[in-house]
Amino acid sequence: MRVTKKVVLWTAGILLVPALAIIGWSYAALSDDGRDTASVLRVIDGDTIDVDLDGEKTRVRLLNIDTPETKHPDEAVQCLGPEASDFLEELLPTGTEVQLEYDVEREDHYGRTLAGVFHEDSLVNSQIATQGLGVAVVYEPNRKFYDQVKAAEHNARNHQAGLFDPEVDCALPQQLTNLQDNIDQAPEDLPSDVAGVEESLETLAPLQAQVDEYLSLLAELSDNDGPRFLALVYADRLDDFENQLASHQSALQERETALTEHKTELEAEAERKREEEERQRAEEERQEAAAEAERQRQQEAAEEQQQQQEAERQRRQQVEPDRGQTPDVQEQRSETSGSSGSSGSTSGSSSNSRSSNDSSGGSGSSGTSGSGAPSGYGTDADYPGYTGPRCYAPGGQYWRPC
Repeated sequence: MRVTKKVVLWTAGILLVPALAIIGWSYAALSDDGRDTASVLRVIDGDTIDVDLDGEKTRVRLLNIDTPETKHPDEAVQCLGPEASDFLEELLPTGTEVQLEYDVEREDHYGRTLAGVFHEDSLVNSQIATQGLGVAVVYEPNRKFYDQVKAAEHNARNHQAGLFDPEVDCALPQQLTNLQDNIDQAPEDLPSDVAGVEESLETLAPLQAQVDEYLSLLAELSDNDGPRFLALVYADRLDDFENQLASHQSALQERETALTEHKTELEAEAERKREEEERQRAEEERQEAAAEAERQRQQEAAEEQQQQQEAERQRRQQVEPDRGQTPDVQEQRSETSGSSGSSGSTSGSSSNSRSSNDSSGGSGSSGTSGSGAPSGYGTDADYPGYTGPRCYAPGGQYWRPC
């Protein structure tokens, strides 16, 4: 079969039409500067969006910008992370047309497309940094937009925007300022009692814990073991923060030492006071016991004196009848007393005397002595020197010791 020139040209024309169509479609998806055009589907967080690219859902990670975490599975929501997401949602609502410009690597290890995102000819990556809601970062070898984003970050730092605003409560500088204020508000005067000291020590404990926590965080950031975002935000201030916290730690330790020593002194003083009170109480008890013993002794002495007085009164009452007797009777009593004393010397003379009395028909009865005294009774002469109680015979003339 012979192929003519006309057939060749006809065949070439048929093949060229589809090729031109494909080339035209691809060219339409690219802007004049080689960017892909896409449509925003949704904002994931401050530096990640989903777009419709060539009819497919594509997740795009904005290059050379890092914002606070809000969706990290292993990290808490970071300061101003929600604000960064809100800013991007307002800037790129669903349906917004954007252009994607790429660098050396097209995707990261998560499979996300890496790109600079342009909206109305403005680099969104740097707009985020301008608001102070992100910092410039390099994931080598992709650094195409780093200088532009870094300049925006520098501008935000100078204007204290977003994360660089010292009055943002969740930012590390403000947290350290708040910690400083809390330390300054701790009372410096030493409490007057142990309970007050313990309360002051309890107040210091959480402050010391915060200082230790921040120092640990700074150590991690310095060693690149902590959150990368914070290390980027505060890279040029880590040394200042560490010095500030070291000063806080020293002040708290000095305060704790002073309170602990003061507590020891108060406890020692309280112990001395307790011992003194116990000594005084023991002395008071001793004095009370001595006073009680003295009262008992005096009472016993008074009772004994009263008994003696009563005995003396009885003796005097018994002696009164003798004072009314005549001298003859008293003389007779004296003679009787004398004879009674002599008759007791021998039993033979007593027998002779009784025989003599019996034979002479004496007037005395068998129950009386020769002097007329009842048996066992006598007179003062019979009991010389006796001063005890006396029991008198009927008539009151004769008596015997009771």
